[in-house]
Amino acid sequence: MTATCVYSGKVRDVYNLTDDYLMMKATDKISAFDKHIGVIPGKGGLLNKMSEFWFNNTQDIIDNHLLYTDKNTAFVKKCTPILIEIVVRGYITGNTSTSLWTHYNNGEREYCGIEFPDGLKKNQKLETPVVTPTTKGIIDKPICKKEIIEEGYMTEEEYDF
Repeated sequence: MTATCVYSGKVRDVYNLTDDYLMMKATDKISAFDKHIGVIPGKGGLLNKMSEFWFNNTQDIIDNHLLYTDKNTAFVKKCTPILIEIVVRGYITGNTSTSLWTHYNNGEREYCGIEFPDGLKKNQKLETPVVTPTTKGIIDKPICKKEIIEEGYMTEEEYDF
């Protein structure tokens, strides 16, 4: 059997094994601000083990694609991913295009459907943690519940679940 690379991402390479199965290799590459900046030996294996832990410990909540792992490689069922990343923020900080501080500092007071008051300072702890989704793709962008549903990432029932 020959595995064909179907996607090479920031931290994982995905290979087609059959009509129903994929192999995902977590690399040792490290990136920041959507740029490759180096290699940390063993990072791929550690990242794979953390993913395995969370998939195994949440499978009673929602089914997932993981079959098994071996070092830095995961063998998975093909599925349709939900291309949304959920970020929980406790502080108003950051300097990337999706960071809360970047948007706030540029004068935006609504971020991912959440209203923020005037007068917040960089790195300030928020009164309560907030959930701020972003899209997952070549370029990530902040998105709110209404847009997630309207743009077809999820149904309202899936989002509320």
